[in-house]
Amino acid sequence: WRTTTTTIKKVQVFINSCLRKILNIHWPDTISNRLLWERANQLPAEEEIRKRR
Repeated sequence: WRTTTTTIKKVQVFINSCLRKILNIHWPDTISNRLLWERANQLPAEEEIRKRR
C-alpha cells in the first residue's frame, strides 16, 4: 500500500495510543512521544517503515 504522510501519522497516533495503554500512562500524565518510544523500546512508525522497505 502507498505510504502517504497522512497515513503514517494516523498509524503513529494509533501506535502511541496503544503504547500509552500498555505502559499505563493516562490522560493527565503527559510525556513526549520520544520518551514514550524510548520507554517502549520502539522506533517511530516512519522510521520502521523506511527500514523495512
